[in-house]
Amino acid sequence: MSYLNLVARNNALSALNDIVVTLSSSGGMTNVLREALSKALSALGVKVGSLFVVDADGFARCKAAIGFGSRVGMKLENGLVCPAANLCVRSAEMVVIPEIGSDERIPENYRREAIENGVGGANIQVPLCSDGDVVAVLSLFELPNASLTSEQMEFVNLAASVLGSAVQNVKLRESERVRLLELEALAKEAHHRIKNNLQMVVGLLSIADTCCESASNTIQRCLRQIRAVSIVHDLLVPRAESTGIELQKCLTDVARHALHAVGRSEVIALVVEGIDAVVSADSATALGIIVNELVSNAVEHGLKDRHDGRICLRILQDEKSNTLVEVADDGVGLPPGYKLPQGTDCGLGLAGSLVVHGLGGRMEIGEVGTGTLIRIVF
Repeated sequence: MSYLNLVARNNALSALNDIVVTLSSSGGMTNVLREALSKALSALGVKVGSLFVVDADGFARCKAAIGFGSRVGMKLENGLVCPAANLCVRSAEMVVIPEIGSDERIPENYRREAIENGVGGANIQVPLCSDGDVVAVLSLFELPNASLTSEQMEFVNLAASVLGSAVQNVKLRESERVRLLELEALAKEAHHRIKNNLQMVVGLLSIADTCCESASNTIQRCLRQIRAVSIVHDLLVPRAESTGIELQKCLTDVARHALHAVGRSEVIALVVEGIDAVVSADSATALGIIVNELVSNAVEHGLKDRHDGRICLRILQDEKSNTLVEVADDGVGLPPGYKLPQGTDCGLGLAGSLVVHGLGGRMEIGEVGTGTLIRIVF
């Protein structure tokens, strides 16, 4: 190997080491990749380029771009998927695009958009690999004759695996950082839910303390209410993408437990209909207690002494995008002139109070057939 070749190789190794150090730094993924791209382009003597990182679905998404106009660069760095880079991912080999505007391997709409944005001409896609898999693609633009010099090829060959492993480490660090943030958010949410649930239990016990019913009935009613809170809490699956509750499953579980708690689950049929809305945990907790009260009330009054019966739980949405929850039974119906109670010393009164103060909604009562229909709108 000649002296000049040794110098070129030494320079390439030095540049690679500098880039690996950059990729090992603790900064955010975007900044780290952009700085590494800048150093790679400088080592290659190329002014325009981009760095694509392969996502979990196997698509190459742009994470850094240098040398493009501000509009194009911003569009690229928003995670644009590049067909040329994807060709490189699929083949695991360097892909040469002599003219992006006419290369039939690239979809026509992308070729047209590239020309309109001034990104036509030749480019080369270089695969960066880790453990045999392409984890990133280095895209090089504005290359004379769509080719690399021997010195550039020397650098690219060295970079293919070294930079691939370094980029993979950046991806792993970023995944771990995001996961830690998710766990932190979930821990805060759990703390918030436990605090709110305990406050709800204290409130229910305080209301029970003022009731005139027997101690045994009061305890049983409190246990059903607390169980409704527990069901909602059980549905708060640890997941970062959503802290919402699937209402249909939540209220179905609450209604079934209410029937079981009063010993009528074998003789009263529960029918669930409507949409599967998603609500906040606080709203779901209030609705769980409300539906528990409505189902218990239907069993104890509307379907009292019946050997069979039917309770229908519906979740709907009106034209104003309000959520409606209906509980209907086929029992004896309402006494003439019945009005919803205003206090909290009975089940319906507590339910009505929670609708107003817990959901910011309203509760309506009416008849359906021979039975009773109670509708919650929020």
